[in-house]
Amino acid sequence: MDERRLEQAIKEVKAGNNQLFPLIFFKYRPIILKTAKRYFLYDFDIEDWLQEGRIICYQSLKKYDATKKVTFGAFFKVNFERHIFSLLRKQNAYKRKLSYQAVSLEETVENLGDGIYSRELLQTTPPTQQLELREHLQGFFQQLSQFEQGVFTEYTSGMGIEWIAQKKKCSIKKVKNALDRIKRKLKEHIS
Repeated sequence: MDERRLEQAIKEVKAGNNQLFPLIFFKYRPIILKTAKRYFLYDFDIEDWLQEGRIICYQSLKKYDATKKVTFGAFFKVNFERHIFSLLRKQNAYKRKLSYQAVSLEETVENLGDGIYSRELLQTTPPTQQLELREHLQGFFQQLSQFEQGVFTEYTSGMGIEWIAQKKKCSIKKVKNALDRIKRKLKEHIS
């Protein structure tokens, strides 16, 4: 597509004739593919990149002003890269949030211990985080030995170490060692 036809196609798409959009998009598709090779977005496959590219290309077409002496290709590339940077910032913020939650969960286990399932904790935790917490704990629980599972269940329901040792018919030291292993495994599971 030569420059004159491209300018005409851009004008028509801006005016509402979306039939020419696929031709314009195809011309600038390499910008998207090149950007996809340079940056990593979690859970993005090539179709996701192309979809984001279509959206930004269309938005760029609507905002493009030919009188500014900037080619549409350069305008689209800047807009697309800014959009990708924005997505990267969101992903990194989400990672930091999850990292903070992991530390927070770890501190909760160490500090509250017997209150890990407490009403106060569940009431102050948003439902989405409660779901994530339950999923993490289910995966974690399966990593424990049968003895550790029993100690963990009793301890998190508020029972003391002496009571657990008496119920399990074992020494207090064995229960304390199990709790230490549980905490270590939980830290490994979280990080």
